[in-house]
Amino acid sequence: MSALGAGVLEKRFRMADQSEAMETTDRVAAANYVATLSAELALIARRHGLDALAYILDMARLEAENASHHMNGGRRGEAGDPAPFRD
Repeated sequence: MSALGAGVLEKRFRMADQSEAMETTDRVAAANYVATLSAELALIARRHGLDALAYILDMARLEAENASHHMNGGRRGEAGDPAPFRD
């Protein structure tokens, strides 16, 4: 393979790696957002006596936190995992 062909191939692989990293970052950000939002909604539901709904929202929060944790390779995000909202 010519040096020019190798350079083009290397550039394509580098772009694919960057795209994959951005996709993972976006997925982690989305999971963190869902975790935060579902925690806030669970708090509202709990304050209004909607215990079953609060429970489901807490399960959604836990699932989102778990997904974020695993997508980060087991590391905590920059801001850490969202804490549950309590009364």
